[in-house]
Amino acid sequence: MSEHDPKRLDAADLRKLIAEPSAANRAEAAERVGTLFAAGELTDREREIALDVLRLLARDAEQLVRGALVGCLRASPDVPHELAMAIAADVDAVSAPLLQFSPVFTEQDLLQIIAAGNTAKQTAIATRAELPEAASTAIAATAAAPAVTALLKNETAAISATALGSEEHTSELQSRETISY
Repeated sequence: MSEHDPKRLDAADLRKLIAEPSAANRAEAAERVGTLFAAGELTDREREIALDVLRLLARDAEQLVRGALVGCLRASPDVPHELAMAIAADVDAVSAPLLQFSPVFTEQDLLQIIAAGNTAKQTAIATRAELPEAASTAIAATAAAPAVTALLKNETAAISATALGSEEHTSELQSRETISY
């Protein structure tokens, strides 16, 4: 009897999904496919198939399934841009990890998402490592207090004192700079 590799999807897994397509089984499949894809060890043909599966799972009705997928893909530089943008438009609990960690988003993408005004998404962006100054400025200018607070706590964000504008925000930034030295 051959050993079952828990990281790979095989015929037995597919039979299980067909026989019992529960959210838990789909989430498990999402984790496996997402992990394989993020590892970058697939052949070109396997990668094409995995992308088709990822796109399908990203539209799953169950948040559990989409969340499991994002948990595996959040830091992968290989996530297709259109898939990342689709996930960014999902509910906050699903989109936040990708918005916080994904290197796929461009500065323009981040500015567009910030401008949409969703506080949870703005807060996730505000915590990104090496957040560009333009994104920091947009958060400071338009975001709600939780996002601005997260931005001020982000020691790697590029923040200009003038971006924060008010004396209160400027003193908060100066306090952050004093603490980080």
